[in-house]
Amino acid sequence: MDQIQPYNTIGKLKNFPFSSDKLKEIFSAYQLCSQIEQLYDRSQKFSKLVTYLVQARSFLATGEQPLYDDIQNAIDQLPQKLSSSDKTEITRYETTLKALIDRYADYYLTGYTRYRLSRESALQQEKIMTSDNKRICDIIRDADLLSPLEYTNWLDIITSLKKGDENITKDMVKEEPYHDFNPKDHAGKQVYRMTDLEEQLQVILDKWIKAMRSIFKDPSVTGNLDMLDANEQTLVENFRNGSCDLTVANAPQLRKLIATLSKGIEKVELTAENIKSIFSKPLTPNEAISAITDWINKLCEGKERSKIRMVLKG
Repeated sequence: MDQIQPYNTIGKLKNFPFSSDKLKEIFSAYQLCSQIEQLYDRSQKFSKLVTYLVQARSFLATGEQPLYDDIQNAIDQLPQKLSSSDKTEITRYETTLKALIDRYADYYLTGYTRYRLSRESALQQEKIMTSDNKRICDIIRDADLLSPLEYTNWLDIITSLKKGDENITKDMVKEEPYHDFNPKDHAGKQVYRMTDLEEQLQVILDKWIKAMRSIFKDPSVTGNLDMLDANEQTLVENFRNGSCDLTVANAPQLRKLIATLSKGIEKVELTAENIKSIFSKPLTPNEAISAITDWINKLCEGKERSKIRMVLKG
């Protein structure tokens, strides 16, 4: 058409370079233009739907069947459906794509509300993170002869929990498959309630208090009490006999006193990896006892056993 348009006057037509046969050949393809335009419009419409599903598929957990398979099957059908002349088939394919998007939106919102914190839970989380129990644990977590492993794991869990956006709706998910939450990352993970985490923190703190009192009763520690002044000795005595609680106010001093009184004690740190290496194969009870004994003896080589205290490292 671009080559023909310039010949728009009688004078120019005298120099027209195309024969009638050539024009028939050129215009024979004209009837395909509407088909091409229709195919383009169809591809534009399906492109948005299929692009959405391609993205949504990447957020599905590996074992999320049959939704994953249904999405994959629909994506694979795209080339065939684009070239189909059956309008009923095309309409049915479009309906299938939209139904899959609707199913994904339900799946996404279910995971979102399950693993993201509600406003109430987020407030509970903030309360726990600013509580005296949490502040005390942060003070004593690295105290000599205490194992921080359980608290470290608890801290990783509670800080990983994020507040959800209460404005997220199904319609929004149907427009955009990702809203700062990937369901795949949470597949199979435990759902934590703030009340449970608060109770766990109390249990951890109670264990540490018991361990600290045991440390202050240790013969190797009590033998060093004369290193302390009268006020420090009173604090240690009151704490270890239970007449004095562990508080935000006295936790720093008690932690310092543990370090001072345990200077003659040699700490041997054990790790979960060490323990796993011992049980790298099935063992009978006697074999397990023997393996652990041999391992501990090796750790204690060249050390005065009465001064050794073993601590599980985080």
